Amino acid sequence: MTYTKYGITYKKPEAHLLYTSGLGVAEVAARTAYASFDNSDNNEVQTFGHLLNIDETDNVQFEKVKQDILNIEESKLVDDLINVYFHGSIAEHISLQFYIKNTSRACLQELARHRIGVSLTVQSTRYTMSDIMYAFLVTDTFTEFNYLIKTYCNPFMVTDKALTIEISQLYDKLRFQTMELDEWELEDLILSKTNLETYKELYSNNIGYEKIFLALKEGKQKRNVGDAFKWIVTDNWSVDLMITFNLRSFMHFQKLRNSGSAYFQIRELSNALLDVTPEYIKNLIIKK
Repeated sequence: MTYTKYGITYKKPEAHLLYTSGLGVAEVAARTAYASFDNSDNNEVQTFGHLLNIDETDNVQFEKVKQDILNIEESKLVDDLINVYFHGSIAEHISLQFYIKNTSRACLQELARHRIGVSLTVQSTRYTMSDIMYAFLVTDTFTEFNYLIKTYCNPFMVTDKALTIEISQLYDKLRFQTMELDEWELEDLILSKTNLETYKELYSNNIGYEKIFLALKEGKQKRNVGDAFKWIVTDNWSVDLMITFNLRSFMHFQKLRNSGSAYFQIRELSNALLDVTPEYIKNLIIKK
């Protein structure tokens, strides 16, 4: 999926919801604040409050109730406290975890500004650049390099003609760096010892650049290839990441990043996240 903005076509970010905690934990927090478990519309919350006050609790029943609380998707009290009385700490007990594919490093800078209540784990360029470097190592021309990058390991957010321009600039940067290195230094920086032996053997057999590339991909990877080549990475580089929000932070994120004044790439990401957010959570965020 792609979209076009200001004459450039970009990949659309993909969001996958991995987990949400439901509303039950937030209601337990609210009932704790007001000592009002018996007033809950959810039987599970009432039972939880009752079991807390029994000296010898049935552990099996207690564990079942705790699990049931995680599945609660409706709570008028939680809705009122968040949207009427603005008791924001209640929303912090609701968690959402997303896996995101295809967002730019430029967006990471925007996400970092939401660091309170947000946890990020991002794909490392240092440890995931091997395929790109293999493509450069085994090819003799830009045409060959361009083919391998587009076919097997495209790292960029843009598509079409803009992608060819990015790959061309990437190729020129690597050619420049190669001229500054000693003989076999490039290979030593890119390849593990095992893959270096594989490369030498396959190269001497002249089996073709694509087959050598695929063999290196299947071989043992060198862990930190990006240390030597991270300078080639731009804001247009595509990364995958795992992100966890508490609902208070997610509501703040949506308010700012769904605004027309937000950077268009993070607005696309904001929409992608909202698209996979469960309806019962959306109902707390978007009041009709």
